Amino acid sequence: MKKIIIVFLLITTSIFAESFYTLDKVKDLRMYMSLNADFLSVQQRKSIEDAAISKLKKAGFVFGKTDAAIFMVNVETVEVEESHAIYIQVGLGEEVLTPRSPKVYTFAFTYLANDFVDSDEPYTDTLESVNFLVSQFIESHKEDNE
Repeated sequence: MKKIIIVFLLITTSIFAESFYTLDKVKDLRMYMSLNADFLSVQQRKSIEDAAISKLKKAGFVFGKTDAAIFMVNVETVEVEESHAIYIQVGLGEEVLTPRSPKVYTFAFTYLANDFVDSDEPYTDTLESVNFLVSQFIESHKEDNE
């Protein structure tokens, strides 16, 4: 009987699970790119940034305002023989007030998602991964603001 209850709870919590990150009322963003990948040219770096910003703008986010949350894209890579191991992170950083006593203002990630890719086509796979992670962020934002 205990096993049935545990399985039921696991299934229902996964069905109705929401992210433990909060994206309520996030609208204004500022982009921060950290592309530690030697295989990316200046033009490719710019195209990744432009693609992410374009996708976010289409979803209703606004760029260029003062005190906006920081939308971060981080790409790190290691070349392994003929391929690349690529770690991609997308996050939202904001100034928050901690609940501890005394309360402290600090910078914290209020959203974080990542992807790991083993690639023979590093630019293409990095762009696809960033697009995927940005789409996840947009979907999480929609769910939090319904």
